[in-house]
Amino acid sequence: MGAKRGGGSNSCWREKGENAAFFRAINLKRFSQIKRYLHISNPAFQLSRSEWFQKLEPISSMLQSRSQQYFWLATNVTVDEMMIWFSGQSHHTYHMPSKPITEGYKVFALCDIGYTYSGIFASRSSSFSGLILQEDLIPTGSTVFQLATSLPYSSSLELHFNIYMDNYFP
Repeated sequence: MGAKRGGGSNSCWREKGENAAFFRAINLKRFSQIKRYLHISNPAFQLSRSEWFQKLEPISSMLQSRSQQYFWLATNVTVDEMMIWFSGQSHHTYHMPSKPITEGYKVFALCDIGYTYSGIFASRSSSFSGLILQEDLIPTGSTVFQLATSLPYSSSLELHFNIYMDNYFP
C-alpha cells in the first residue's frame, strides 16, 4: 500500500488487484482499527533524538536476522538506498520528489535480486543509525563497509579492505 500513489488504504480496497484474497479476508474498517493502534515499540517509552531508529526494535533486528538466516546471497550483491513511505512529521524523513516514494525514511540496504539482506537507517538530522565510522572513510563509505561486513564471508573482505587501505592510503 505504501508504494502505491494516491488514495492510501481506501483505494486498495476499491481496486483489490493482485492481493484480492487479503482484501476479502479483512474489511477496510477493521484494518483501519488495527493499524491505528499498531505500535512496534512501547509508545510511552521516550527515546533521545539520536536513538530514533530504536522505535523499530525488536522487529528490525528480527527481520534482518531472519533474512540472513533464510537467504544465501550470490556473488554479485549491491548496496542501494531504499525509501520506506512515511508522511507524518519527523526530523528523520527525507523528501525526494523524483523518486517513486517521494517522502519517508531512507535505508541503505545490501541487496541481491530484489531481496534485502541487511540495512542501516539514515536520518536527515542524525546521520546513520548504529554506524561505526571507519578511519579514512566518509559516513557513506563506512555504511557500505559495515553492510559488506555483514556478509557471511566478511572476514576475508576485511582482510582485503585492510590491504587496500595500506597500499593506497599509507
